[in-house]
Amino acid sequence: MNITFLIGNGFDVNIGLKTRYTDFYPYFLERASKGNTIKGWIKLDEKRDENREEVDKEIELWSDLEEALGVSTSKITSDKRKFYNDKVELLELLIEYLRAEQEKVVTEGKKKEVVTELKKSLRDLPGELSPAQQQVYKKTFLKYRDNDVRYEFISFNYTNILDQFIESTKSTDATISTHTSTNGHTRKSVLGSLIHIHGTLEREMILGVNDPSQIENDMLKEDDFFLNVFVKSRMNKRNGLLNESAAKSIINTSGIICIYGMSLGDTDKMWWVEIVNWLKKDVSNILIIFNYDENIIGKPPLRITEETNEYEIIRRLLERADEADTNSLTNPIGEQIFIINNSKIFNFRGILFNSEIEM
Repeated sequence: MNITFLIGNGFDVNIGLKTRYTDFYPYFLERASKGNTIKGWIKLDEKRDENREEVDKEIELWSDLEEALGVSTSKITSDKRKFYNDKVELLELLIEYLRAEQEKVVTEGKKKEVVTELKKSLRDLPGELSPAQQQVYKKTFLKYRDNDVRYEFISFNYTNILDQFIESTKSTDATISTHTSTNGHTRKSVLGSLIHIHGTLEREMILGVNDPSQIENDMLKEDDFFLNVFVKSRMNKRNGLLNESAAKSIINTSGIICIYGMSLGDTDKMWWVEIVNWLKKDVSNILIIFNYDENIIGKPPLRITEETNEYEIIRRLLERADEADTNSLTNPIGEQIFIINNSKIFNFRGILFNSEIEM
């Protein structure tokens, strides 16, 4: 059985790195060439909003940027290749910026602590659930009681931080835990593979939209060249790495899937569709969504507040996946989805940095 983690930018942010879009934004504006189309669009949006008390939509997440680029394609009238070249410049500057952030993480001399934290996080995962959720979790395990467990990772990040942690662990002992059942069968939980679905800083970075419907330019929706450089599935297909098919195979052989550090953005819609279909296939399949909400940090744990938050997250997932019934109270899929707020797993920051790095 696979326990699969979908890992987003929140993983790097939780460590203490400045990898949000809002961190990169000023870097790009300062260094992009004067005639860069994307830079021009952003500056126009700044000018439009400078005298307004409220902005309709701030670009805070990478998915927001991708959506905004899809909308802004409506401004392309003729020279689509210029947009492609300007997007290449954006990616080149993004590589420079993220590489500098990535280099802040140095595991030398801290390998033992990193390995211990990774293994502890994976072993202690059930402890983050409520007692009722733990019972459901155990039932899923019972279904695969004679099978080994592999922890698989699908990363939506360009950085190699998680790769370093996994490689350090595998170089010592890839076994996370062992369990001997009453019939004497010993089951191992081990680290599996890691797939970078959007490429890495070294190869095939992918930034774009989920499908042609998110391109606000009817002419470009029918343009093969443009679709090949702006629609994620087509970019993945052309790079020939087979990452998309490998990730789908891992998802479909999973009993438990965890989403960590990801927003449920429209530009990754295909994955939300994939996961909802996976939930429908087997009622014992469990989806765990790790949600970070700074608004409830330090406040009394009021269940009514948490439930309102959870309903909204589940609704958003079902809506993104085009599910007809987005009400988690009436849709049976909702019972297979668990929300964990402000989890303590993957707590690497204190290990990697002796003092808080500037946020």
